[in-house]
Amino acid sequence: MTLLQWMREPGRVLNHRKNQKDTAMRSSFFNIKERRKHTRSYLDLPIEYRLGRVQRTHGGIAIDGGEGGFLMHCPYDMPVGVRLAITIMFPDGFELKNFQAQAEVVRKDHPREGQGGFKYGLKLLQVKKEESPKLRHLLQGLHQLLGGERPAF
Repeated sequence: MTLLQWMREPGRVLNHRKNQKDTAMRSSFFNIKERRKHTRSYLDLPIEYRLGRVQRTHGGIAIDGGEGGFLMHCPYDMPVGVRLAITIMFPDGFELKNFQAQAEVVRKDHPREGQGGFKYGLKLLQVKKEESPKLRHLLQGLHQLLGGERPAF
């Protein structure tokens, strides 16, 4: 059986968060080592961002994230290397709270045919002391709420 056949096998779970055995098999086959320092959590939360010191805000969706950064989807084209002031809004009980930080675009994925918008990898540059507990609460709270797994689409 080839790797492609194995991956297309009916019922095969390709999401590494759901099936650690599949990840280990693929990682050993491709000799891939996880490079992330922090665990990622599925978010799907609204994010507001400003380019540099410009006051105009734009919106997007924080797809997933960790203590090192976030994956964001938005309709606007930005270059890699631009710095952003970000605000992620999240529920805390019956309240809506937010987490604010400075980030840099370190990766840009162009849209596939038929899809709109871009996906950006954001690296957190500066997080104020009072914002750090909010970040941990945001990541742990939603991670526990979803049982640590990303929902299937």
